[in-house]
Amino acid sequence: MESALEKKFGRVGKKGHEGERLVLEKVETIYDQVNDYTQDMGKQRQGIDFSVQNDHWSVECFCDSKANMKSRDGMHFIILELYKGSGRDGWLYKSKSNRIYHVNIDNKSMVYYDRLQMSNRIKQLYADKKVETRYSEPGDAHLLELNTNDPLISDLITWVY
Repeated sequence: MESALEKKFGRVGKKGHEGERLVLEKVETIYDQVNDYTQDMGKQRQGIDFSVQNDHWSVECFCDSKANMKSRDGMHFIILELYKGSGRDGWLYKSKSNRIYHVNIDNKSMVYYDRLQMSNRIKQLYADKKVETRYSEPGDAHLLELNTNDPLISDLITWVY
C-alpha cells in the first residue's frame, strides 16, 4: 500500500516513507511513548511526523524525519531546506516540529537537533554570509548541505545511531 508521501511525491516520497519507518523503529526503543502521525494529514502539513515522550516529561516533543542524510568519504552530511523556490520559508523555518531527525536509509545512520536552535543558528550564519545555499531544480528549493562535524553546527547535533 502506498503511503501518503508516496502518493504525493512519488519516488522521493517513497524514500521519505522509508526514512520515517527507520526513525520510528529506532525512537520506539529509546522513549517511553511514541505517537505516529505519519497518516495524520493535519500534522503532516505542520511538518510533524511523530512525537516522543518520556514518563517524566510534561509534554510531548514533536518531531519530523528527513531521509536526506548522505555519507561520503567517512563524513556525514545533512540537507536543510531554507527557502522554497518562491522565496517562502522552507521546512527548517516553517515546521511546527521541535526536533528534526535526519537518516541515511542506506547505512541507517541518524542524527537529530532542536529545530528552533538550528533555524536561529542558520539564519545568523546565512545573514553573516558564512553559509551559502544551492538551488535545487527538482525540489524548487534553496538548500543548504552541511557536514555534521562542521564546527558551525556540530554542537547542535546529537547522534542516535
